[in-house]
Amino acid sequence: MSIDYVCIDSHQPLNQVRSDLLRCEKSGREYPIVSGIPIIVDDPSLLLRSFHNSWKQMHSAVDTVRSDVEALLPEGPSSRLQRRISREISARRENLNAISKYMIPLERAQGDDAHISSRGSDFLFANGAAWSLERMLRYFAQDWTSSPDFASVSGLITSTIRSHAADRESIAILGAGACGTARAVVDMFDATCGVDLGLATLLLARGVLAGDDVVLNFEAIGWKPVRLQKLAPSERPVDLLVADANQLPFKTGSISVVVTQYLMDLMMDPVATALEIHRVLKSDGVWVNFSNPMRLHGEPLPYGELDIADIPPIFEPVGFDVVRCEETRFTLLNFAHLDPAGVGSFQKVHHTVMRKRTADRSTSPAPRTRRLSDDPSCWALVAHRVAARTVEIARVKTFSIPHDHNRIQIGVNGEFATTSSSDAEFFDALMSLIDGRRSLDDIYTALTRGTSQLPRRTFLEIMSSIHNNYGVVDFRKPAA
Repeated sequence: MSIDYVCIDSHQPLNQVRSDLLRCEKSGREYPIVSGIPIIVDDPSLLLRSFHNSWKQMHSAVDTVRSDVEALLPEGPSSRLQRRISREISARRENLNAISKYMIPLERAQGDDAHISSRGSDFLFANGAAWSLERMLRYFAQDWTSSPDFASVSGLITSTIRSHAADRESIAILGAGACGTARAVVDMFDATCGVDLGLATLLLARGVLAGDDVVLNFEAIGWKPVRLQKLAPSERPVDLLVADANQLPFKTGSISVVVTQYLMDLMMDPVATALEIHRVLKSDGVWVNFSNPMRLHGEPLPYGELDIADIPPIFEPVGFDVVRCEETRFTLLNFAHLDPAGVGSFQKVHHTVMRKRTADRSTSPAPRTRRLSDDPSCWALVAHRVAARTVEIARVKTFSIPHDHNRIQIGVNGEFATTSSSDAEFFDALMSLIDGRRSLDDIYTALTRGTSQLPRRTFLEIMSSIHNNYGVVDFRKPAA
């Protein structure tokens, strides 16, 4: 059995018109399939480009390690440093060699688009969509090296399912990442779907799930090589899917169990995500959450973290009965079983179990997420900045020997990433125009004056991303 996907625009069935393409006949939307993994998101090409750029950056990091150190030490590193540098470079290259065969489908899917220059919208999608594969590699050590911490969590999730989920037809793991949890539950269900926004991560996870021999080197334990656990492939395969937790391509009322692992704290509007989970769950379906404490959309960052006692009054109006609600502690990225010095970080985690209630209608407020392209009247909306949320553009100059360095960073809510001057100029102009008086149409007209390089739909996707993924902008109807 497999889970049938639907279009995120029309919620109508998708037809596989080619081995690498799904199409919705009603909306006309097309979604690529990369090496058997569907990409069912608003702008698949933009997401593919961000994956490809991330993969290129992982390659370039290998080449820059030695040159960076040599620039700092023009007379050459000592033999001690030379050994450390050589080990890191060798480990990075070994990682690339181990991973490269899984990335071939990504490079083929990108094709000619690999040479398209960066657009202002690329920054938002690259930094707001999914973590890079390089950042995700350490989670493969957590999921696939017989980690006692992971075994404890996967045991908790499986026992919770046995206790509270009578229907075992289908399960969706949101934020599947390295897919250890998906493998832990696959034999319990007729169909299992691992959902994540990181295509590169899912491509590697598919190889591990297939029982491939994968050896990776991890910085947290001095770049030591570790062979990932090899399990016999299950008779029931794990389907992998690139999708957004707020726009799930599942039929309404079709999923038996949804698991969110280390995900809800990353969602800008947890209530909107809960409503989407409620939509796809069957009657009496179960939602199991294991995540850091969430924050509500629009609340100031220093004060918005939910206490465990906040969960029932917030999510019961969404349409759930809270079955279990507790705080626990998890040691994230604990490498102690691989190296005595490899201790991870202790984190407070909320473990909740909720059952979909269908006897009455949801009384929850409407979700604050907006897909502006769905609403033709959205151009009249007035955009305004959200209090206590920030966008910062920093031009940083570092004075060092032998060369000074200039870089540009964009920070959203305190999280910075290096970007290009064109992206910085774009967001400088965009955020300056969002003043609480101009409509979206006014902002678009001013932003594109003298140029036609920004399609109207792309502009709406950018504004939706700023609103949904970062929470720095909101909209209101114009004054009468």
